[in-house]
Amino acid sequence: MNLNKCLFTFCVLVIWAGNSTLGQERPMIKFTPSDGLGHAVVYRITQDRDGIIWFSTDNGLTRYDGETFENFTASDGLGSNFIFSLHQNDTSLLVAAYGQGIAAYHADENRFNALPQTHAVKHPIDFMSAANKLFVVDRDKQMYALTQNGIKPIPVKIRDVSELLGVYQIMTLPLIGVTIAYSHGLAQFDVYQNKFEAIPLRGFPPLSGAYSMVRVDDERVLVAADDGIYEVNITRRNAKLFMKGSFKNHSRALFKDRQGNFWITSLNGELWFCSGDLAKQERLHQGVIINQIFQDAADNVWLATYGEGVFCFPAMYIRSYHSPRGMLVTDLQIYPDLGQPLILSSNFFATLIPQNSALTITDTKSEFPAVLKKKVVVALLDTTYDEVFAAGTYIYRQQSSRIDSIKSIAAVSCLQRTTKGDLLVGTGRGLLKIDSSFRNSVVIDELRQRKVRALGQDANGVLLVGTDDGLFIGNNNRWTRLSMDEGLPNNHINTLHSDRWNTGFWIGTNEGLAFLDQKHRVTTFKHPFARQRCNAIVTDNNGTVWVATNQGLVAINKGRFELYTNVDGFPSDIIKLVYDHDLQRLYALSWNNLTAIDLKYFWHAHRDTGSANLLFKEINFEGQVFRNTDKVNLETSANYATLEYSVPYYQNRKQWRIRYRVNAERPQVFDSKTTVAMYEIPYGESKIVFQIIDFNNQVLAARTLTVYNPIPLVREAWFLIFMTIAFVAAVVWVTRYFVRRKNLQKEMVLLAIQQQMDLEHKALNNMLSPHFLNNAINSIQTFVTRNDQRSTLSYLSKFAKLMRANLELLENSVVPLKKEIRNLELYLTFETLRFEGRLSYEITQDEKIDADSVSLPSLILQPFVENAIWHGILPKEEKGQLWICISNIDDKLYITIDDNGIGILASMAMRKTTTDDKPSRGLAIVEKRFAVMNRIRTGHSFKIIDRSKLDMRLSGTRVEIWLPMLS
Repeated sequence: MNLNKCLFTFCVLVIWAGNSTLGQERPMIKFTPSDGLGHAVVYRITQDRDGIIWFSTDNGLTRYDGETFENFTASDGLGSNFIFSLHQNDTSLLVAAYGQGIAAYHADENRFNALPQTHAVKHPIDFMSAANKLFVVDRDKQMYALTQNGIKPIPVKIRDVSELLGVYQIMTLPLIGVTIAYSHGLAQFDVYQNKFEAIPLRGFPPLSGAYSMVRVDDERVLVAADDGIYEVNITRRNAKLFMKGSFKNHSRALFKDRQGNFWITSLNGELWFCSGDLAKQERLHQGVIINQIFQDAADNVWLATYGEGVFCFPAMYIRSYHSPRGMLVTDLQIYPDLGQPLILSSNFFATLIPQNSALTITDTKSEFPAVLKKKVVVALLDTTYDEVFAAGTYIYRQQSSRIDSIKSIAAVSCLQRTTKGDLLVGTGRGLLKIDSSFRNSVVIDELRQRKVRALGQDANGVLLVGTDDGLFIGNNNRWTRLSMDEGLPNNHINTLHSDRWNTGFWIGTNEGLAFLDQKHRVTTFKHPFARQRCNAIVTDNNGTVWVATNQGLVAINKGRFELYTNVDGFPSDIIKLVYDHDLQRLYALSWNNLTAIDLKYFWHAHRDTGSANLLFKEINFEGQVFRNTDKVNLETSANYATLEYSVPYYQNRKQWRIRYRVNAERPQVFDSKTTVAMYEIPYGESKIVFQIIDFNNQVLAARTLTVYNPIPLVREAWFLIFMTIAFVAAVVWVTRYFVRRKNLQKEMVLLAIQQQMDLEHKALNNMLSPHFLNNAINSIQTFVTRNDQRSTLSYLSKFAKLMRANLELLENSVVPLKKEIRNLELYLTFETLRFEGRLSYEITQDEKIDADSVSLPSLILQPFVENAIWHGILPKEEKGQLWICISNIDDKLYITIDDNGIGILASMAMRKTTTDDKPSRGLAIVEKRFAVMNRIRTGHSFKIIDRSKLDMRLSGTRVEIWLPMLS
């Protein structure tokens, strides 16, 4: 199948499935319990001073801010869930709770409280006001005056009528004052004397009550009776039937909007819309009983229904006309001779959209031009002297009764007459130029095989051609091309429009809007509303530029961008626009309907578009909650808060953001439409300014929140001074403590050093004790007696060296390991001579230890060696041996001294039988030295072990010594 045929079939099916009815419609929005409404039965609607819409229902009260619903029931202070009426007075919102009297809404608490002394009206169902007085009507239609002191009943009695009469409505009329509609007709009401006087009306049903009334002008009133609506002339005191219907007991059957139109709703479910002069009537809806009609501050009209929720007409200045089923629209124009919009189609005859229905132009309508009869017209160009239209691949021209034609190179998309009289024809395969004689045509080579979508010509005669490959500018048969490289948002041009003052051209592309000035410089727009696909552009009488986009209709005026979508009653995907300058009416054509916007009413309804009302619903300062207030005094300090806010029923809700500034700090901007988080709230009193800004960065609404955030205890001046003093005192005390501790440690170290010196002297004294010197002299004497001169001299020489070495070691508390070993070898050599061959020793050292650089406490090893000789080897009859091993384990000196003497147990037994305690005192001095050294530096220890415990075959003692590796 051919691709074009496939596309044609698809478009026909899509449009056929859209809507098959003809005629006009008005946009309407419906809200039900599934949307958040409290109940489907709605009795009354009102709007409070903050712009909030309230609905009274069979299940309490519903609050609506244009975005979210909030429901209140008996648990919120209403007393009853059946709320029949609402009234906004100068101070509060009043509600009529069936069976529980009247309650008032308190915004700061977000709940309702019963009004005192109003329980006399047990079942209130309606509020009415006149002459600055407020009245309440109960279920029996008895009237009460609501005053500051409570409720006062007002019995309605008419002369010559004995029964108590019911009241349905109160109104002030210019000529007769306060008037009531009651169960027997109309009556004048003296609000000061509480007297009533019937108004006789000729032509009004004698047995019918008057249930609703609305003023037409100073003399006329529409009154709802049992069998219809009557037009009553108060001056002439007569009435005539205006509309038949059932209206008995319907106290809200009539309504007049701010534009002067009348709304009539009957008990059989019909809703009628009448013009202000009552000449035109239009049935808007049927099949639903409407309890009340209400118009809010933004001119939206609301319908409270019985069982169907709430209906809203968001824009009464908008009407929709559905095009015939299956129509593939190509163009939309205002035909000058007819003054009505004309739809051109590639598969339908030219279609006229009059006020009441869509009508295809045929031969039966002789007033239509001949060129439009029985033709499938896709493009039309009307001038003062001829008419040009395209049908299929032919272009026709009609001058008077003569029709000329010429064949096009492809299907026609647009037509343009040049200042020279030539005709430009845009096609899917290029641009065709036809001369003024309508006989010769030529294809422009520079545009051959390009899809031409839009044509234009500026004041200097320069041609502009929008194609799928950029914008071509023709001047004196020379063509230049502008593309994305020159600043266009996209190369696919959909439309061209000369601005009202002819200073340039608006360019609509697939990815946004651009402007071309007279010097052919391209200007693009960063605004998000100008970066959508642009299908059509027009300018109205006020200079506002209207752009049809794939997201809705964009209005540009003095640098401001506003987007209107289906929420505002506009179609969302508009393909064509045309403006009627005489009627100030904008027509927007989408795929299956035509929408007419009366801009004079549109601007009236949007006179406050730039303003909004900002409400603080709830402010939470870390658990401290405040409602509906702009002054907050916190009991305890808070660092952060969340604000739940509302902009009641603001129609351009999607086009704004909120920003706030704390005192003079930098503003913070949020896209959230319900809540704002605030951090680091200053202490003391702060001014937090909140602003609603639109995409044009203009302020729509502003409100200031005053917050007193108490200074916490830790930030109070006296507390800081106290803590500073305490801190300084603590620092001084701690400093003195550590200084004293350090001095004490120094004193302890000095004391330990002194003790070590004392112990070293004691160790030397112990070595030079009389017993030791006596033994040494006895040995020398023995050598002399033997006349052993060599041994005597050797012994004396070693004895002298040993004494000198000990004295040298005492000069330093720490000595190199090499000196300690040398001193130990001198001592062992001296003892070996004295033992005359009965003693041998062996000293081994780890090769990894540098004896010159490693140090240890002086005279630390000799007492252990001496103890091994005196108590281990000396008592033994056999030859004694000593093994001294020095090694490095985990960066510590590990020294073992082994002997093969009698062992610890035998030595202790012998010690009990002798009085010589010199060696014992030597080990005691060593223990004290180790304790003192550990006070200076830890890591000094020794242990004495009986070798038999290590191995039963061994005898003697082992001493294990651990010393820190000193350098």
